[in-house]
Amino acid sequence: MINQNNTWKHGFMQKAGLETDKERAIEIIRENYEPQSNKIDIACRLSESINERDIKLVFTKRQLIDLVLKNNAESEQEIKHLLSQYRGQLNGFVSHIRQELK
Repeated sequence: MINQNNTWKHGFMQKAGLETDKERAIEIIRENYEPQSNKIDIACRLSESINERDIKLVFTKRQLIDLVLKNNAESEQEIKHLLSQYRGQLNGFVSHIRQELK
């Protein structure tokens, strides 16, 4: 027996009224939910976007991205050590990385 609210559209049985099925609504939300990108993917994208001429600076920035991604006590000490070597020049870069990898 066909429900009165259902009609055939584009070859599929669809609801014609405003009443929605709760399970279908949850499924639609799950299908359309776009989770945030994986942190590793974001870190890879950040490291690929570095286009400095100084090879040492490029290596340091990539190392900082890896350390921020690790997010443990040892990596924090290493970040502080690298920032002290560059006398605060990379503080803005590290804060940007932290913001992206939240």
